[in-house]
Amino acid sequence: MNIVIYIQIPTPKGSPNTKDYRVFLTDSSTNKLVSFWHDIPCLSSTNQHQEFFHYINEIPFNTTAKFEINTFEHLNPVKQDVKNNSLRYFRYGQIGFNYGALAQTWESPFDKHTATGFVGDNDPVDCVEISHFMTKVGQMRSNAELKVGQVLKVKILGCLALIDEDETDWKLIVINENSELFEKLNDIYDINRVCGTQLLESVKDWFVNYKTAEGKGVNKLGLDGEIANAKFGFMIAHEAHSAYQKLIRIVQARQMSVEDFMKTPKAQRREMWALSH
Repeated sequence: MNIVIYIQIPTPKGSPNTKDYRVFLTDSSTNKLVSFWHDIPCLSSTNQHQEFFHYINEIPFNTTAKFEINTFEHLNPVKQDVKNNSLRYFRYGQIGFNYGALAQTWESPFDKHTATGFVGDNDPVDCVEISHFMTKVGQMRSNAELKVGQVLKVKILGCLALIDEDETDWKLIVINENSELFEKLNDIYDINRVCGTQLLESVKDWFVNYKTAEGKGVNKLGLDGEIANAKFGFMIAHEAHSAYQKLIRIVQARQMSVEDFMKTPKAQRREMWALSH
């Protein structure tokens, strides 16, 4: 089954490297702005063997500016994170992969996950996109660097559980359809075989240690520090999509926007979540 969406065009507004800079999404069929989070289907396509998902790239490989989908603003543009009134950059160095999220997913901050014992982080589920990584023989993949706001079909290969400030922050390991390795990789075992074990080890190293450059301690990993396989990753993606669908049912029943829900005090949001099915 193919899920048809029109060509989506990342549309920057404002001046780069400022707090006002945003990347919106334009639907080429209507020339109107649409939401990264709500207006792109979670699933891209399916066949009898596998499902594929829509990935929104937030942070390009080899950069340091921390961009993310803004779940509090109308149309949910991608913007640079601000902390202590300053634009946020990774101090650990340039990020070693493309980084983004799956459309129409949400990690519920009201439900503890049985695999980690911690609630979700209140964001769309994150993805580590690995099309740029080197193979065992040291060849860099072509067309590796993605753009901020680029939307792509991806395949889920595995899943890492980051525990960040007592919240579960899943990191799906994915590869986009334009990669030369797309047909060769279907699971974490294929990654280790084709690209070498250093690829996944470098991903774990980044998430465990990147905050140490800010004077903080190392992050913890769930799942005993292991990267789970593709089957587990599919389960996490579907759970996050189901949580998103419940979120949409809640706001529609109350005739409010998701953005207004996100701005509502947490105790009220928790009550709304508990009363919904």
